[in-house]
Amino acid sequence: MVTAAALLSTYLCLQFELMADFPLTLISTAVVFPIVFSIAGAYKRRESALNEYANLKGNAKAIYFATRDWLESPSDEVVGKAREKLANAMKTTDALFDGDVESLRDREKEVYKGF
Repeated sequence: MVTAAALLSTYLCLQFELMADFPLTLISTAVVFPIVFSIAGAYKRRESALNEYANLKGNAKAIYFATRDWLESPSDEVVGKAREKLANAMKTTDALFDGDVESLRDREKEVYKGF
């Protein structure tokens, strides 16, 4: 509908020889600023997501090291099980971001189950 209105108004202006002198800054402001703000917003969201993912990964490593170093004489089985569970949790988190949107809920359930 907007395209039809734009085409019709352009046609009518050409037919009736209606002209207007718009400053270039007005047009550039209307086009450039929204694009710049959307790019900046996407960049901030990406940086925030990467920061949260780094925190998640760092906390998983901290849990593993706490299991390995802080328990009094932990068995190799306990340390191995902690490593396996944390690695699985991180793998399911990675898979959550890589898959298609249709199976997002199923992958999300796997992440929660892993943790």
